[in-house]
Amino acid sequence: MNNYRANGGGNFPHVAAAPLLWSNSDEIRNTMIAWVKAKGSIDPAGFAAVDWKLTRDGTPVF
Repeated sequence: MNNYRANGGGNFPHVAAAPLLWSNSDEIRNTMIAWVKAKGSIDPAGFAAVDWKLTRDGTPVF
């Protein structure tokens, strides 16, 4: 997530009020580049998990 959303931009008030789990001042793209360089390659299977969902008042949106 970028600073805009983290600070409530886009009118997502629950995001700004959510607990902070991790913070880094590096740009997201630089963090991603470092991760790929450390891994050496990207395995698409590692991104196939569905472990989150969008909800409104606790009810899934989709």
